[in-house]
Amino acid sequence: MIFNKFMQRTDRYSKKISLFHVILLSCLFVVISACSLKGGIMHHESYFRMLFYLSDIPLLNKIYDSAIIEKSVTEDEKVALNDFFDKMNLGDSPFRARELSYLFDFIDFKFIELCVDIGYPHFLSLTHYLMSITIGCLLWLFCVKELRLNRLFGIGWLTLFWTSPTVLGGGMNRTGKILVAFLLAVLFYVIYKFVAASKEESNSKISGTLWFLYTMSIFSIPLLDEQGLFFVGAIILCLAIWGFFVRHKNIYIMLWIGMASILFYGLYRYIIAPQLTFMLNGYWPLVSFEDTIPYQFSVQNSFQYLSSALSLYIDNFRFLLGNFPPLIGVVLIIFCIFSPLFYLYINPDLSADNKKIFILSYVELLMISFFMLIIMYSIMVYVGPFITLPHRRLGYYWSPTIVIFVMTFAIMTKFFIKLGIPKWLLLMLMCIAIVGNILAIPQHKNVAFQSSLNAFFQHSSSLLNALRNLDSLNDVKDPLVKKDPVFKFFKCKKEISPYCANVYNEMGIYYTKSGLDQMAIDRFNKGIRLYPDFTNVYIGNRGIVYLNKGKYIMGCHDLKKACELRTCKPLKRAKNQGYCL
Repeated sequence: MIFNKFMQRTDRYSKKISLFHVILLSCLFVVISACSLKGGIMHHESYFRMLFYLSDIPLLNKIYDSAIIEKSVTEDEKVALNDFFDKMNLGDSPFRARELSYLFDFIDFKFIELCVDIGYPHFLSLTHYLMSITIGCLLWLFCVKELRLNRLFGIGWLTLFWTSPTVLGGGMNRTGKILVAFLLAVLFYVIYKFVAASKEESNSKISGTLWFLYTMSIFSIPLLDEQGLFFVGAIILCLAIWGFFVRHKNIYIMLWIGMASILFYGLYRYIIAPQLTFMLNGYWPLVSFEDTIPYQFSVQNSFQYLSSALSLYIDNFRFLLGNFPPLIGVVLIIFCIFSPLFYLYINPDLSADNKKIFILSYVELLMISFFMLIIMYSIMVYVGPFITLPHRRLGYYWSPTIVIFVMTFAIMTKFFIKLGIPKWLLLMLMCIAIVGNILAIPQHKNVAFQSSLNAFFQHSSSLLNALRNLDSLNDVKDPLVKKDPVFKFFKCKKEISPYCANVYNEMGIYYTKSGLDQMAIDRFNKGIRLYPDFTNVYIGNRGIVYLNKGKYIMGCHDLKKACELRTCKPLKRAKNQGYCL
């Protein structure tokens, strides 16, 4: 009786909660996340990407240069930062057809540059936080407007979303996953409305706005990340099953649009994007890098991949719902899977149509939130076993999964209420889960600090302190900060000095040795503009880069120009090797 009165009172007060309060709460979590991350980290792969995006190379040339953007850097716990700055260990550069995410990466780095310029340096992702706020608003609207849940449930799921380590600690990485998570939330929301309308006998009219959102989202999501492509395939499969049993015009239209998006992605990946890359940067990307993967090992080690995938699934599940022990996670997963079957068992009088819709909804949710995720995790473990490392389990890779979990659990909340579980009990369990997430934050931070990224966390703190005092950079004592290429970039952006003249030359040589020829040319070009007295050095080194790229006419022209400025050794060497006449 006491709990019923409590729920009546909370129902009355919760009606005052609006979308404005949701945005305010989300902004509070942004502040907490930014403070918790202490300005973020310069991840080992961020160094050359940041400087590439902030270079003077035209934007389209940057976005369609996967040879630089997708270069991987070997992460080795035993490699000292000093050695890392001397020479990055760069791997292959596969073409991944996710140029749309590169545009948002560029925006993130420009925002970081702006903040450094005005005296508030950080290495956090603007896109991550804006998308997370938007996703939170969509989750709340989904709970309140579509599921008709008490607004406190909407606030509860919003808070669980924000306090998960993937979201709260994910503000310092690339944008592809969080953008996939956002579009996945849009698709989940829109498809739910379409499916709800398909339950009606007549072909109910769907607004043009919903059709536009669905079409734009399902065409865009594969261009952000491979996870987006996987989810498009999962959506098409679910729509095909639904359309087979519930014949409805809107479902068939959605199905055709989904298949058209796959066709468009294929055209873009194998024809449009490679052609644009060649037109803008003069090379053809490595489109078929998947062919080099030894698929025979996937069959031999399938049990290992599945077990690792199941472990990742359990961790994502429990990291969202209170960070309880894995065994409790397994029990809760089993309960969520079989409780709908129990509902069918205790309600044998359901009409045939209602029973069909209920079973279809159950199968679809089970597919998208369990079986499909296990399959996707297995593929991810197969392609990159490193994601099973403890600190990777807390990373940004799982943003789309968190969105699927939250929206599925919101639907399950409505189902549990129908099952007769008191609302007060569900709210109490939700509060316990929120407290568990908050209490686990220090533990998750310790996992990150004890990983191979620990040295970068420590160095990033020193680097941020130096960037806060750019006007007194001569007082910097830390030799690693002085050697840092990001430090050099912002220092020489602020001042003109003989030191910076040498820095541009050093950075150009550094990029040349790392195989980043375009970035090297950009540094030499900027040096020529800012320090004309050193043109002979810059133009000679630029000529060597052109020769390495096979552009012999441009290379020989630069070397002859350098020789006219009394730097003739590079030209003599090129003549001896037969490159120049």
